[in-house]
Formats: sequence, structure tokens, C-alpha cells
Amino acid sequence: MSALLILPSCAQTAKPRFEIKTRTLGHAPDGSPDSRRDVGIGERVEIKVVPETIGYVEWVIQGDAVESNRFGNPAIVFMGGSPGAVSFSVCVHDAPRAAPPSFKKIPAMEKWRRLEAQLMEIEKLAGQPSAFESHCDKICADVLLHEGLEAAARESLARFSLLLEEISDLSRRAPGSSSWAEIQSQLLEASALRLGACLDSTAEKSALEDDFWKLLHACTVTLDCQYKQFEVARRNARKRIKNDSPPAVLVGTDGNGVVLPKGPAAVASAFGNSLPDLRYLLYVQVLNALPGTTRGQQKEALGGHGFSKDEAELLLNPLECFFKQ
Repeated sequence: MSALLILPSCAQTAKPRFEIKTRTLGHAPDGSPDSRRDVGIGERVEIKVVPETIGYVEWVIQGDAVESNRFGNPAIVFMGGSPGAVSFSVCVHDAPRAAPPSFKKIPAMEKWRRLEAQLMEIEKLAGQPSAFESHCDKICADVLLHEGLEAAARESLARFSLLLEEISDLSRRAPGSSSWAEIQSQLLEASALRLGACLDSTAEKSALEDDFWKLLHACTVTLDCQYKQFEVARRNARKRIKNDSPPAVLVGTDGNGVVLPKGPAAVASAFGNSLPDLRYLLYVQVLNALPGTTRGQQKEALGGHGFSKDEAELLLNPLECFFKQ
């Protein structure tokens, strides 16, 4: 378990007084407050300053954690990969701030180019379920796709848009696989973090580049595609249970004897574990890209950037996904 320490502070005297509110998304997805100070490794935590109109927020985070938006209110914080205390404080500024774009000086990561090449290989196996699943298992074992904000920022927005387009297209033809679901989810998470990096490096959000909105749209299309795969896998899993499939077909065990779902149930479980957090993460990017706007204004702005009404609804109603499963 990681200790979550809340340390309110401000760079300048702020009026009216403000406070930091937190909630861990898995524990309190309905919006109720969460007063816990210990959260699990990898658990998603929402932090925000109230009142939300207080000014230009800059989060100061110390410890092993990854935040999706350093400059923004609210922000989603991804707890890190190792135990230890994580402290949050906040500065409130009189004018917009932005992180220096130092990531542009860092060479791009090769993992995304490797994934691009791997997609070409697994596409050839789309009609061979066993071979396809085996190859996806290998990708998950060999390529660490989970990464933090700084690492995601090393790649261009356009590269993530292209990868999402390719992976969504392949998912319409590929057989179901829990490792394939994991690859899709990891790519979508990295793409959402890339959006957060772009937000952090842009002080005036009205000046966000076209590639930002193109990537957000690609993320939305991918999210919808994953929901459809989730629903298909869940229906197929229920059919197997209804048809009295042998238990061995539905579940298996890992090396420690832990029972794990197999087949469609494994695919549904993989998507079901990631979709709520991914959907909420994208929602936060919208809030930070359109600060101080109403729901109606957000829908209008998204429509102006080519989002359909259904896509806007998918982005702007994240909490409903916690109760669908």
C-alpha cells in the first residue's frame, strides 16, 4: 500500500480560501468523498481544488506517482509502481502556467515503433485464433507498454493517433484475446497521458493544436471500439455458461493456483478492469482542455472539432460506466 498525504499550500495568497478534495475512483466512483489516506499501488486518485474557479492550479507531487495533468483542476493521479509515501500540494497562480516542453529534447521511445511492426505481424494471424493469442501474449511479455507521462510525451500526438487507428481497425477483424485486450488498453492509456502532456505544455488551452483534438477523437473512437468488444465478449461468456460449458473451458489457474477466467470471460474481464478508468481519464482531459465551461459548451466545442453527439456523450458521462458492469 502507498501512503497518500495531502499537503495544501499555495504560491500566492488566494482568496477565497481553498481546499484539496480527493477520492479514489475504484473506491468511490459515484462521486462521494473518500477520506482514506492509504491507497493501493496503481490505484487511480482524483484530486481537485475547491472552489474550482479559484484560479490557475499547479499540482506539486512528490513520490512515485504519475499525474495526467500537472496544470489543471481536476487532475487524475496514477499511483506509482512501488510502495512509498506520495505527497500532494498545490500552487495557485494569477496567470496561466505551462510545463517547459523539455520532453521535445528527449529521443522518442522505440517501443511504439516496435509495436507498429508487431501489429503488421499479428494482422497476418487474424484468421488463426490460437496463433494470434500466442503472439499477443508474447507482445505483452516482451514489450512494456505501461509508462508514465514523461515517457508518453516523447512521442508525437500524430504517432499515437495513427497507432490507435490501426489497432481499432485490426480489432474489428481479430479474434478475442485477453492479451489483445490488454495491448489495446495500454495503448489507449498511453495516448490519454500524451494528451495530458500536451495540456501541461500549453498555458492557453484555447491555443491547443489540431493534433490534440485529432488524438482525443482517435481515443474516443478507440474507447467506443473497446466497449463494443467488451459487450460481445460478455455476451459470449454468458452463452457458454447458459449452454453448460464445462468449467474447464471457462476458467483456468495461474502458476500459483489462482482461478482465472478463460476464453470470452477473460476478454470481458480484461476490458472490464480497464474501461472505467480509461473513460474517466479521457473525461478529465476534456475538462482541462475546456476550463470553466458548462456541459453544453463542452458538447458544442467537441462538435466543432468533429465529434458526433454520441461521441461527446461517451466522453462527458464517465460515471455511468462504473455501474454498467
